[in-house]
Amino acid sequence: MAIGIFPALVASVALLLSQIRQGAEPHDATEPRFALMDALTSFAVPLFLVGMFTLNSWRFAFCDSRLSDLTTRIEQGPFARLYTSPERAELLSDMTQGLNTLAQSEDRVFFFYDFPAGYLLTDLHWASNCSWQSKITTPKWIGHHRALEHYWKDPSHQPTIIVKITTRLISYPYADNKPYDFAPDDQFLDLLEKHFTPILRHQHFTIYRRNSDPSTEMKLKSPF
Repeated sequence: MAIGIFPALVASVALLLSQIRQGAEPHDATEPRFALMDALTSFAVPLFLVGMFTLNSWRFAFCDSRLSDLTTRIEQGPFARLYTSPERAELLSDMTQGLNTLAQSEDRVFFFYDFPAGYLLTDLHWASNCSWQSKITTPKWIGHHRALEHYWKDPSHQPTIIVKITTRLISYPYADNKPYDFAPDDQFLDLLEKHFTPILRHQHFTIYRRNSDPSTEMKLKSPF
């Protein structure tokens, strides 16, 4: 994703300039502003791309380690042919193996916090209406959890497997893997305590299985 952002930005600018140029009247095509657009698409955009790659060659990849640490190639799965750190490659392998071993085909999986990549590691159905479950820290975002509760009113949408990420996998300037700072009254920890049992503990995550009756309504305690 870190590498994909910049070409996407450059392509968007180039397409925008192209559309502006195509939409111009024929007698306006020789105006100086269009000559400037030609210069931008021909020279400035490639130079910008080269500059951004150079700038980021010594920094970090989005949600991963420094680029110099991305030495391990992923050979299979949704991230095949991408490079990451040895530690992150091991994490992906361990999580994939854990889910494939412990989950059943009819299970529905839910990840928190900030780990949408987890849904790509398994063929299990999602138990969420949102791929990126972030921590709610202000009342204005509480509607996000209310929408999730509404989604869970259908028993077939409720999670039977939950993966709790226990370390800060996306911290900056690079992934430092420090313990995740869960609040004592975190609503998802409350949900785990009431309805789930841990079945696999790992340095970076814990997998839980539901132990309550499927007909039991799943509600999130408000943190405010």
